[in-house]
Amino acid sequence: MRLVTSGRTAGLVRSHPGARGGWELAVPAEHITLGQVWRLLRGDDPVLGLRGPDPACTTGRGVQQALTMLDTTTVDALTAQLTSP
Repeated sequence: MRLVTSGRTAGLVRSHPGARGGWELAVPAEHITLGQVWRLLRGDDPVLGLRGPDPACTTGRGVQQALTMLDTTTVDALTAQLTSP
């Protein structure tokens, strides 16, 4: 259901109520990129599976910050690759 809800929010799918209701694409399939679908499936989850460090650990906080920046760079690069024709 998360994909459908996210797809509706992104304007990619729409629903029709009633006995003959259901879901359909709101835009032509050829206008939907793998990057859009991947972002919908991924949500806000980090690619690297990061978990928060112990707040009392200075080293852990520094490592976490570096890994978070790497995760953001990875997400951006992967999305760009999946979005390009």
